[in-house]
Amino acid sequence: MGFWKTRGNAVPVLMGVILVIVIVFPRQGRGQEIQINEIAFEEWNLSDGEEWGNGWVEIKNISDDTLSTHGFSLTLNNAPPWQFPDTLLGINEYLLVWLSGKDRNSPGRTLHASFTITEERNAFTIRDDSRNLTLDSVSVAEKMYWDESRIRFPENSNSWYNSNLRTPGYQNPSPGPWKRVS
Repeated sequence: MGFWKTRGNAVPVLMGVILVIVIVFPRQGRGQEIQINEIAFEEWNLSDGEEWGNGWVEIKNISDDTLSTHGFSLTLNNAPPWQFPDTLLGINEYLLVWLSGKDRNSPGRTLHASFTITEERNAFTIRDDSRNLTLDSVSVAEKMYWDESRIRFPENSNSWYNSNLRTPGYQNPSPGPWKRVS
């Protein structure tokens, strides 16, 4: 009891120090928070609003919080990094990026990376450039058929399958008898 009487300002000071730590150093030790979830080389059943046939990559927020993509980039092999717009992704929410080479990253609009996917250019990396941290990387070693996508299943795992059930923006289905590729 004597501690609180003689140090009446201790609790407010301690709370102030904790608040400063939380604000100045927000979750610096975070682990993976975003991942590549599904990839398609070509898309003939879904248009990007302008044309058919472009590939796409689906990104998923796997963290426990809403996540800002500010400072995140996507690369494909040695292509210059494409910067994500400052977009908020809710928990388990998906973001679709077309691999059209059109380089469009306006928030709230259809996103287009500055590169296209080919059989030779097929290794994706997502980085948080503000923390110099690689968040996820995936290599697609073999070309898929036009009606397939490469899915992570179960989601949040490191297992990849070819699937003919594409689900851009939605949870990946069970791949069933499809071939596991990694």
